[in-house]
Amino acid sequence: MTEQPLISVIIVNLDGRDLLGDCLDSVFSQEYAQTRFEVIVVDNGSSDESVPFVRAAYPQAHVLEAGRNLGFAGGNNLGARHSTGELLALINNDARADPRWLQAMVDLLDAEPDVACVAAKILDEEGQAIDYIGTGLNLYGRAFQFEQGMPASPADSGEPREVLAPCGGAMLIRKEVFWQVGGFDEEFVAYYEDVDLGWRLWLHGYRVLLAPRAVVFHKQHRTGVGFPEEQRQTLSDANALRTLIKNLDEKNLWQVLSFSLLMGVTRSLEQAQVDRDPYRLGHPPVDDLLPGQFQPGRHLTPVAISSLVAAAQVGEEMGALLDKRRIIQAARVRSDEQLFSRFPMQLWNPLFLWRRYNVVQDKLSHDMGFSEALQPQRGSRILIITHEAIGPKMAGPGIRAWEMACALSDRFDVVLAAPGNPARSHEGVEVVGYEMSSPKFPGLDACIANADVILTMGPLLAKLPLLRNLGKPTIVDLYDPFELEKLAQSPEVAEKHHLGMDLESRSALSLEANVGDFYICASERQRDFWMGVLLAEGRVNTVTYAQDPSLRALIDVVPFGIPASPPQKRRPVLKGVHPGIARDDVLLLWNGGLWQWFDPFTVLDALSLVLQERSEVKLFFAAGTHFDTGTVPVMPIYGQVVERCKELGLLDRHVFFGDWIPYDERGDYLVEADLAVSAHQATVESHFSSRTRLLDCIWAGLPVVATSGDPLSDMIGELGLGRTVAPGQPELLATAILDLLDKPELRSQVQERARAIQSQYTWSRAVEPIAAFLERAAFAPDALAASIRAAEVRQMDTERARLRSRIGDLEAHIEAINRGRFMRLMRAIHIALGRE
Repeated sequence: MTEQPLISVIIVNLDGRDLLGDCLDSVFSQEYAQTRFEVIVVDNGSSDESVPFVRAAYPQAHVLEAGRNLGFAGGNNLGARHSTGELLALINNDARADPRWLQAMVDLLDAEPDVACVAAKILDEEGQAIDYIGTGLNLYGRAFQFEQGMPASPADSGEPREVLAPCGGAMLIRKEVFWQVGGFDEEFVAYYEDVDLGWRLWLHGYRVLLAPRAVVFHKQHRTGVGFPEEQRQTLSDANALRTLIKNLDEKNLWQVLSFSLLMGVTRSLEQAQVDRDPYRLGHPPVDDLLPGQFQPGRHLTPVAISSLVAAAQVGEEMGALLDKRRIIQAARVRSDEQLFSRFPMQLWNPLFLWRRYNVVQDKLSHDMGFSEALQPQRGSRILIITHEAIGPKMAGPGIRAWEMACALSDRFDVVLAAPGNPARSHEGVEVVGYEMSSPKFPGLDACIANADVILTMGPLLAKLPLLRNLGKPTIVDLYDPFELEKLAQSPEVAEKHHLGMDLESRSALSLEANVGDFYICASERQRDFWMGVLLAEGRVNTVTYAQDPSLRALIDVVPFGIPASPPQKRRPVLKGVHPGIARDDVLLLWNGGLWQWFDPFTVLDALSLVLQERSEVKLFFAAGTHFDTGTVPVMPIYGQVVERCKELGLLDRHVFFGDWIPYDERGDYLVEADLAVSAHQATVESHFSSRTRLLDCIWAGLPVVATSGDPLSDMIGELGLGRTVAPGQPELLATAILDLLDKPELRSQVQERARAIQSQYTWSRAVEPIAAFLERAAFAPDALAASIRAAEVRQMDTERARLRSRIGDLEAHIEAINRGRFMRLMRAIHIALGRE
């Protein structure tokens, strides 16, 4: 039996006394033969008790005291120089290794002779989220870790695969090769030294693989956060430039370096929030300053300047960098084309998600005409974000998000993010939860960082600040005209709040219109409405018209859909089951909730008339309130309807209320019902609404009696799928109900007519405009100008919020004065004088 190779495990430490115990315990608990690995702790000048702790608690470990901070790169090089093993295993001091970590890496190295380096799979401390499974690189030299922060699936370890570079926090490398390619570049100190090493390994003809079964758990960023952010940003930017200068071939270097430097300047301006207008020739001087007089920007922080400092620093060391470059290029056996065909350049970086910055980057990379090998590639992973629960019970927005995700998953990588703990699953859809009440929205930031395209419901933009400045192509779903719904609710709101509601609506619409690259809505009627909004906001312009004169590339229709197969009866749900509803009763179904823009009162009045001729008729409201009142509070209309039922003597005799039908059970209710009823008020909300529950009736072939005026109701009337009547006409509604109930053949006729159009509304067909956008995913051609307007809207919102806060503080101060001793005395004197 061949003896296992000797491994030198190197741990670089700086003031990590509290971390070293877990790390060393896990290393000395490896299933790999204890006699075949040594442990070297390199201490970079710790000021805590790290060194005496290791020597006392782990005498079998060899401690190397550097006496000063050599950085991660220099510390590991020092450990490697003092090592005796033929393999070097590196692990962070804030990491804990699975017992099979070493063995899994060695097994993969032995099985692949041309592999020089193996990267471990790194998870977070609890093993719940991914830290590292591969490295991405963008065109300005910044590297990042794929899938970082996304939910982990420990049971699915996957197969080994090539990666551009290992993560230095957990890796294995042949020591001979490590020194052959030059080891870590100690000028890097930390950050990207592992990317630089991986790049050089590939240039020398070696391969780097990920070993998914070699798992390490990382207490993320416990060491680096001790340094100021501007220092970490400067080092990262400098190392990105160094990596490009050293490793790109002559054909690509200077073009890419120019791009990287331009993006560094853009990054500084974006972080500093610099208003560029005053710098344009002819613009009036700011604040009456004399021309040329110095005035630093309000946000010109050390972090904002870091990219400029990094560029200056690299410029000063260019001679030394070019010397290193000559050595690396002389040993090159792979071209840039060969390398980046394996590991395509990326367009984005999870650290810089600002919209304007990424739009500039996208345009600049296109305009500079990079070779095909270096053209950044954007994938088609779509993140769909909803503000409604995903689970057994779902409302319209949740249903729409869920079904779109499922329909798109056949062709694309889909992540669906919903508040709370989503309770549905579908093969091909990764469902994650987030917490809207948390300022950082746990789970959502990682999903956004790892997505290529974002699809968000329009109302979410006002609720989640995280979505207002997305540096990814963004689809905004406008199917739910929320601002019109607010108008329908306004009579129930105190008049003093109406101005605030109007201002919020104006701001929300402006934001929605300027952050999207593609818009979807539920009907052609809605599309006309939203094109008016987009025109008013400047998005319908010569640029978007030139892209597509029909403007379908800007806004298209994605109707609410239905399943491909009609529902089948599985069990009785109401007739003979629900108290008060007999097996042979005639059942009218209100298939949805009770919202302020509906008109159930007309239905109740009509029912009273119907009962004069058909006493066996029962009406079932599928829900009186939203199943999640934390998301959608109880509306006044529910209590009003209950009271009206009591007045008419209908409650629990002829009218019954459900508690929201579970989504997967709705077919049983639709099949069992004899007739669906729906009524709304004659409002602008109704004219542009999409009555999703009516579409379910078409799916089930259930005849409908509805108020005319919305697109689906009108279609039902036109196609003979039921009957429509004018709003607020109980007599006409009662006549229509009685007439349809007297037609025993109606159900089969409606089912036959519905079959003719059901295929037009399947979800797989409905999502085609989204799929078309994903195939060409890009920012809108006018995205730069739109992003500037969106920034102005965000600034106005911030100022308005600040003003509201000041007014609130002032009102509270006045109230406190009114409650104070002095004011009580003055009121008492006033009363006394009045009595005299």
